[in-house]
Amino acid sequence: MSQATPLVPPLPESARPLSMGQILDRIFQLLRGHLRLFVEIGSVPAAALCALYALLATVLFAAGAFVQPPHALDEHKVIWMVFPSMLVGIALFLLIYAVFEAAATHAALQVNQGAAVTSGAAYRVAWRNAGRFLWLMILRSLVIMLPTAACFAIIGGVSAVFISHGAASDSHAGALFLLVPLIILLYLGSMVYAVLMGLRLALAPSACVVEGRTAYAALQRSFELTRKAMGRIFLVLVVVYAAGYLAFLLFEAVCALVVGIGAVATMAMHIQFAPPWSYAGIALAVLLGVAMMFFWIAAIAASYVIAFAVLYHDQRLRMEGVAPGGPTGY
Repeated sequence: MSQATPLVPPLPESARPLSMGQILDRIFQLLRGHLRLFVEIGSVPAAALCALYALLATVLFAAGAFVQPPHALDEHKVIWMVFPSMLVGIALFLLIYAVFEAAATHAALQVNQGAAVTSGAAYRVAWRNAGRFLWLMILRSLVIMLPTAACFAIIGGVSAVFISHGAASDSHAGALFLLVPLIILLYLGSMVYAVLMGLRLALAPSACVVEGRTAYAALQRSFELTRKAMGRIFLVLVVVYAAGYLAFLLFEAVCALVVGIGAVATMAMHIQFAPPWSYAGIALAVLLGVAMMFFWIAAIAASYVIAFAVLYHDQRLRMEGVAPGGPTGY
């Protein structure tokens, strides 16, 4: 595992709260200065996500989802094979992500103070309290997504009632006309609530790691720290997302440019690759694309955790005057 040297100077003990530009610059400095460390940490959820997609493709293939006519697709078989498999896969992914989030949070908080940390050490810290971090993820997800889940349950229940009683009849047309806008408003409201709760609970992993709080206490602590700070946190996350998306678009543009130049060059020189060389070239291009996608997933996952770590320290400074390395910090 790599040893992250303090490439980015720590914030001084007399540090003041950071401006928006300073927060964004700090996030970029930490990611760039410790890119190998965070890519190593982020490679675990990236690999888990790739495995989840591979599991989905395998189950779909085994269920006959890719069969060609004249064979008929058995929808019930697909459903009963895919849903249980994906529930198990998603549960395992959430466990892995909970441990990753704790490891990345520990590493980000450490390097933000100029301390050296390795990916192995970060994961050892996370694994020692994996149950607490998993419970934190479950509680946070329930708080954020419960209204949305209830909204989907209402939509499903209303749909079932109308289907069972014949939604096309005139007696139900008026009720359906009134219910559809209300359901849409209910869904939009649940999404707004999810965003607001996501912002209020964004600093819970940092509080759990730094202050050793239980999952429930970490959620309460995040509520305290994010008071009157949701706008700033939202803008930081938007910029981080925009930067990651721009990087992905640039990666796609470079790949398309390289492929285009290669195609034009081979046609201009009248070069034709016959099998197996053509297959080898396609396989190599696919592998390079997957590798770059893997790197992007690992880096973008780490960048969000770094953002939360920097925001956590900044909020501690704003509300308590405690600089990194203070009494309740590392």
